[in-house]
Amino acid sequence: MLDNNQRKAVYLPYTESAIIEAPPGHGKTFVMARRIEFLLQSGYIKPPKKILGLTFTNAAAGEMLDDIKLRINGKHLDLIKVMTFHSFCYKILRAYGNLLGYDRNFQIISELEQIRIIQGVSARLSLTLDETQFFDWCKETHLKNNPTYTSQYSSTASRIYEGYMNDLGNTKVDYDNLLLKTIELFEKFPVVLDAYRSIFRFILVDEFQDTNPLQFKFLLLLVFGNKLSAADGELVAPVFILADEAQAIYRFQAATPENIEFAKRVFNFTEVRLDINYRCNSESIINLTKAMRGDKTQASSTKTNLLISANPDEEAKVVLDRIKAYQGSLHDISVIAQNQFILGTIRNSLEKSNIPYVFIPDFSAKSIEKKYENIFGAISLFSAEKNFNGKISTRIRQVYSKNGVDENHDDVLKALLILASNFDAQARSLPFSEKALQFYNDIFVQLNWGNLLRKTVKNKIFLSTIHGVKGLQFAHVHILGLSCFEQIYSQVCMACNWGRNIRNILTPLDDAHKTLYVGSTRPQEKLYLYSTQKTNQGKMRKVVCLLTPYKDYLEIQGSPQFCGN
Repeated sequence: MLDNNQRKAVYLPYTESAIIEAPPGHGKTFVMARRIEFLLQSGYIKPPKKILGLTFTNAAAGEMLDDIKLRINGKHLDLIKVMTFHSFCYKILRAYGNLLGYDRNFQIISELEQIRIIQGVSARLSLTLDETQFFDWCKETHLKNNPTYTSQYSSTASRIYEGYMNDLGNTKVDYDNLLLKTIELFEKFPVVLDAYRSIFRFILVDEFQDTNPLQFKFLLLLVFGNKLSAADGELVAPVFILADEAQAIYRFQAATPENIEFAKRVFNFTEVRLDINYRCNSESIINLTKAMRGDKTQASSTKTNLLISANPDEEAKVVLDRIKAYQGSLHDISVIAQNQFILGTIRNSLEKSNIPYVFIPDFSAKSIEKKYENIFGAISLFSAEKNFNGKISTRIRQVYSKNGVDENHDDVLKALLILASNFDAQARSLPFSEKALQFYNDIFVQLNWGNLLRKTVKNKIFLSTIHGVKGLQFAHVHILGLSCFEQIYSQVCMACNWGRNIRNILTPLDDAHKTLYVGSTRPQEKLYLYSTQKTNQGKMRKVVCLLTPYKDYLEIQGSPQFCGN
C-alpha cells in the first residue's frame, strides 16, 4: 500500500519532472520501483524507448531491480536499465570509446596502481607534490568541473596529470576518468549523445545530494543535449530525482548538495516529501531524528539513551554488556563512530572477549587492494588466458591455493569468491578472457565492499565509521565518541572554543551534524549514544555541542557537561 505522499510521487503525470525528499527508511526504493511500474504499465515507455535509473552503489541498483522484478511482467525488464553513474559510463566507453582512441578492452586501474603511476611520473619529471595536494587539485579541477581552478601547486599538478594520462594510454582508465571521458565523448561526438538521448526517455536519479558538479553536467547532457539548459535545449526525458539534503555527508569527496537547488531551478520540479518512517519501530529514534532534521516534534516519555562514562575503558565495558545481552544475531549490531581511531578501545575489548567482528575501514578499496595485492594482481592477468575456458571462481580458487590462503578464514576472500560465482552464473555465454576482463573491471567500477560484506558476513558485529554504514541498517546501533574534539574534528572545536574564525567552521559543523543524523538513522530497534568525560590520555571532554539542542529527547546516564552551554 502507498501512503498519500508516496501515491502522489508514483502517479505524477509522465511529463512532469519531480524531486522527492526521501529521509532514511521512508520507502524511497519502493517509490522508485512503483514509479517505474506505473510508467511501464500505463504504456508511457514502449520499445525501443527505455527508462534509465542512476544510483551511487551497485547494491542500491540491485535492490531497486529486485523490487521491480516482483512487480512487473518479465517482458518489460528489457526496458529498464538501473546502474551506477560510473557503470553506465563504463558501458558507453566500451561501446564508443574507440572514437576517443580507446581500446574497447581497456582495463580499469586500481587506486594502488594509480598512485604507483603518479609516483613514477613525478620521479621521471623530477617534480615533488604531496599525493593529497595532487588529488585535491584533481577533485577541484575535474569532479567539481572547474577547469580554471588555480592554487599554488596547480602548475605542478597539471604537468604530473598530463604525464599520468600519457602513461595510461588507450588501454587503461581510472575510476574518475570514466565520467570525464564519457562527457568528452558526448561533447566531441554529439551523435553518440543523441543516440542515448533517443533511447532513454525517462531518467531517475537516487541519492542526488551526493552528486558532484561533473555528474550534474552528465545528467544535463542526457536531458538537454549539448545545450545544457532548458532555455536552449529540448528536454527529451522527464527527470525523477530522490534526494535528502540532511544526508549530504560526502562533501569531502566533491559531492555538492547545492546541486539540489540548481536542479530545482533547471528542471522546474514538482516537489514531494515522503513523511512516514517504515524502517524504524522505535518512537524514541523517530522523534530524535525528526528533531535533527528540524521537524517540529514533541519529545515523548520514551527517549534515546546517552551514556556518559568516565573514560573509553568504562564505556567499552557497558557496550560489551549490552552486546552480550542482545538475543539476536551479532551481524544485526553495529558499533560506529565519526573516526575509526575512536573504535580502538572497543576493538581491543571485543578481541579479549572473543566476540567476532568486521572492521569496515579495513575494507576500503585501497586497503583491500594493498592487503590482497597478489590476489588482485593475478586476477588482472586472467584476461590474457586465451586457452582457459572455465569459470572465474575456479581460477580464483587456484590463485588462493597458490598463495596459501583459505577463504573459509577470511571474509574478503569468501566474499570475492561468492561474487565470482554469481558473475559466472550471469556471464555463462562469454569467452573466459572477456568474462575475466569484465569481472576485474566490475570490482573497481561497481563494488562496494561494505555492502558486499553486509550480505555475506554472518554472526559478526560490524565496526565502522558512520560513512562506512551509510545505506545499511541494523537492529541495534551504538554510536561512540560523542564528545567534543572527537565527533567534530579537533580544528573545528579549537576554533569554536577559542572564538577564532567562527564563520569558517559553520560548514564543518553542519557536515558533522549530518553525519550524526545519518548514524542515528541506521537502527531499526535500538540506538545507544556514548560520550566519555576523559580520553585514555586523561584529557577532559564535554558532550559534543551537536547533542545540546536535543537534551529533551535523551535519557542521560551519568553526569553530563554539554559543550556549547
